[in-house]
Amino acid sequence: MSSVQQQPPPPRRVTNVGSLLLTPQENESLFTFLGKKCVTMSSAVVQLYAADRNCMWSC
Repeated sequence: MSSVQQQPPPPRRVTNVGSLLLTPQENESLFTFLGKKCVTMSSAVVQLYAADRNCMWSC
């Protein structure tokens, strides 16, 4: 038996995955907002609709 201990493999560098619906500049902005310690494995674009607080269903 060998007394040589195996070293764990070095951690893999995960890269950010941008959205196809954003420009490269917009994706870079997203990555910058996340910061260096966070990585996005998937990115999406959504559109948010907000209703007026006083609006009724009949608007």
